[in-house]
Amino acid sequence: MMSAFVALDKATIENGCLQVLKSSHALGRLDHGKVGCQMGTDSNRIAQVEPLFERVHCTMIPGSVLFFYAICFTPARPMFRISRAARSLKSLWIPRRLRRGGKSTAAQPLRSGSFALL
Repeated sequence: MMSAFVALDKATIENGCLQVLKSSHALGRLDHGKVGCQMGTDSNRIAQVEPLFERVHCTMIPGSVLFFYAICFTPARPMFRISRAARSLKSLWIPRRLRRGGKSTAAQPLRSGSFALL
């Protein structure tokens, strides 16, 4: 499983760059479920996991691409505090054998990642 994060704008700490918990892939896949109107990880689980890993701020220039293991934990940023957030695109590749039921349909929820191009 692989993720590609593309910076469309300059991404800084101030405008909400991607954050990754270094080596969090060692936890394995975290189950996702409905959180509000989108898929996400349980906030109680997030609170337990975050102190265990170093938080890395991925500052990027427009057009930069960051490839990383899809199960690395990328905690959400508090966007409501940012007047103009950096725009970005995240793509997730999951091998067919790891998808639910072995099928590639957009209607199926995915366990890891919030966006997928299949």
